[in-house]
Amino acid sequence: MVLRALLLAVLLPVAGGCAPDNALPEGADGEGAIPQVEVLQARMVVDRDYRVEMRVDRIATYRDRNLQVFEGISFREYGPDGALRLEGEADRGIFFFDSENIELTGTVWFHSFQEEARLESSHLSWDQADRLLAGPPDGRVSLLRDDGSAVEGTGFRLKGRENKIIFSRGVAGRFSAEESPR
Repeated sequence: MVLRALLLAVLLPVAGGCAPDNALPEGADGEGAIPQVEVLQARMVVDRDYRVEMRVDRIATYRDRNLQVFEGISFREYGPDGALRLEGEADRGIFFFDSENIELTGTVWFHSFQEEARLESSHLSWDQADRLLAGPPDGRVSLLRDDGSAVEGTGFRLKGRENKIIFSRGVAGRFSAEESPR
């Protein structure tokens, strides 16, 4: 829930409104494609019940392809009390306007101070309709708790509606399931 709110709070104000086909078009990462809007070295702040600060090296908007490409992403989310709740980074992100789906690639990590845990992968995708955060079927995803316990596997799924984490295979490690104080 925090991830969805963060991604929507940060990406929607920058995005505008269009409709994608949920597939990265050829050349959308720069080769042969010319963005309608390009912003370099941007800092965005969204103040709602929480505060999100996001920095990006580059944002390229392809309205004709209904997507936006982000490079060099870092963010921090603060709660109503001003306490840091979530931070993370990704080398690259693609935001699909109509579905509000998001793909993050490269070095991707999130750290939740509330959950006292860190998530690391080379690729994560958010499916807005299903409220599902997923890694690629054969891609490794690591969960590391601040207490030192960790688990890694493939076929990662985090079901937002149920707050349930699933690995389909290749799971190794031990993860503390104790509730974090909130």
